[in-house]
Amino acid sequence: MTCSKRMLIDLCFFLFVVLFAGVTVISFSLLSVPSCAWADDVSLDDEDYFDDEPEICETCDPLEPVNRFFFHFNDKLYFWALKPVARGYGATVPEVIRSSIKRAFKNLLMPVRLVNNLLQGDFKGSGIELSRFVINSTVGVLGMADPASEKFALHPHEEDLGQTLGVYGVGNGLYICWPFFGPSTLRDTVGMLGDSYLNPLAYLYFSDNTAGVATYGGRMVNNTSLAIGDYESFIESAFDPYVALRDAYLQYRRNKIENSNNQQDSPIAASGENDEKKLVKKHKNSQFSKQQFAIQVGAFVDSDSAGEAVKHLRKKNREGIVVKYNRGDYSFYGVQVPVNGGFATAKLVEAEMISCGFHEAFVVNR
Repeated sequence: MTCSKRMLIDLCFFLFVVLFAGVTVISFSLLSVPSCAWADDVSLDDEDYFDDEPEICETCDPLEPVNRFFFHFNDKLYFWALKPVARGYGATVPEVIRSSIKRAFKNLLMPVRLVNNLLQGDFKGSGIELSRFVINSTVGVLGMADPASEKFALHPHEEDLGQTLGVYGVGNGLYICWPFFGPSTLRDTVGMLGDSYLNPLAYLYFSDNTAGVATYGGRMVNNTSLAIGDYESFIESAFDPYVALRDAYLQYRRNKIENSNNQQDSPIAASGENDEKKLVKKHKNSQFSKQQFAIQVGAFVDSDSAGEAVKHLRKKNREGIVVKYNRGDYSFYGVQVPVNGGFATAKLVEAEMISCGFHEAFVVNR
C-alpha cells in the first residue's frame, strides 16, 4: 500500500477518534442537564388510533445541528454512491450468493454475541451461539448457510455491548448520528468500540488497513444490495426523515434491551410464530398482492403499532396489510391499503386515508 493511501486511512480514523472524544467531553458537561423528552406531533387525536397512549422516546439531542449535517451526508452518500454501486453489484451477483455472503459475515461476529450473552447472564443464549457457530461453520460451509436455524431450530441471540449496558441500567446519553456509521447514542458508541475487540474484522483492519476498509465496504455494499428500496420507503413516509430515523433507532434499541431483559433475542421470538410474525404473514398470499396500487399509511417501528393501525382501518371498513421492511440491522413495518383501480382511484383512496387521520398516506406501486 502506498504511503499516501495509508496516511489518508489513518487520518480518517484519527478524525473519528477526535470526534468521538469531543462528543464524550460534551456529554459529561451535560450530565447535570435533565433528560429531555420529545415526540413528533403527538396529539389527543392520536389516541383515537391506538388502544394505548402512544409511546414517547426520551433522549437529549443537543448536537442536532451536527447530527442533521451528518444525516444529510449519509443520505447523499447512500443515493449518490452506495445505492448505485449496490444496484450494479446486485445485477451481477445472484441474490442467493449475496444472502450467503451476508450470513457468512454474521457468523464471523459470533464472539460479540457470545460474550454479551454471558455478560447478561444468558448462559442458554451463549450456548446456542456457540452451537450455531460450530454447526454453521462446518455443515453450513463457513457460515454461508444456516442449518442451525433451519434444521436444529437454534436461532441467533442478537446481543451487543450497547444492549448489555442498557440491561444494567445505563441510559442512552446523547443521540449521535455518525458519518458512515449512522444513528447511535453515546452508550451504543461506547458499546461499538468495546465490541470491536471481539470483532475479527476489526483486527483485519488494524493489521491491513486496505484489506479492512475493502472488507467493510464490501459488506456494506452486499447488505445494501439486499435491501434497496427499504430506506427510500422509510424516508418517503416521514414528514421529517431525520426525526423519523432518530425515533425509529431509539425505539428499536429500547425494544432490543427490553427483549434482553425478558430473555428474548429479537422482536420476533425465536421460539416460533408469535403475534407479530402472524400479523405480517397473515396477508402474504392474499388477493392484496395482486393489486397494482396501494396506499401506505405510514411506517412503524414495532408490530404492535402497525397492528393498531390495521384495527383502525377495519373500523373504517378498510382492509390493510402489514409489510415488513428489512434494511441491514434495522426493520420497520408499513401498513398498506389495497386499491381496486388505477392511479386516479388510488389518489382518491389516499385522500380518504388522510381524512381518516393517516397524515403520511401516499400511493405506492405494487
